[in-house]
Amino acid sequence: MQKFGTIVVCGGGCYGGYYLRQLARAIAANAITVAQIIVVDRDPNCRVASLVAAITVSDASRMREHAWRLQRSDAEQIDAVAIDEYYGLPVCVATSEWEPFFAQWFAEQLAAPELATQNAVVPSPLMPHLLADWVQSRLAVHRPNATVRRVPVSSAPATPWQRAGADDAHYASFA
Repeated sequence: MQKFGTIVVCGGGCYGGYYLRQLARAIAANAITVAQIIVVDRDPNCRVASLVAAITVSDASRMREHAWRLQRSDAEQIDAVAIDEYYGLPVCVATSEWEPFFAQWFAEQLAAPELATQNAVVPSPLMPHLLADWVQSRLAVHRPNATVRRVPVSSAPATPWQRAGADDAHYASFA
């Protein structure tokens, strides 16, 4: 069984809801333990926030209703949602833009590396630039005279998922 301290999930919409559902299933199956799950979204009324509000008060009908809204649009019926896995789920929503949240989060992880090894970030497919932005910001602090620039890749990386972005960036993932 894998043991985690805090898992941060990026986004409280369809991607974050999917990842939260997968984490809830893994916890219910005793595949992992988690002290806390933080879902980060700029919208305080995101889909996951409604589910978290229902979990907080153990409202089964609202858990079912909001968990259903996280299902794929072509899902068969509301009874397909097993809410038992949501009872007592240690989840909260942090209302924030990703950039300032991760600037603080990564700084806290650097300050306590012995605890950071227990924590994880579940990224959204829409956020691969965040870590690069953070690394670039740290270089600016520690090497203020250094020149940092992003350059195009010469060929697509051999990863399970990759695509060229409209912003001249190339996004890749081993997930």
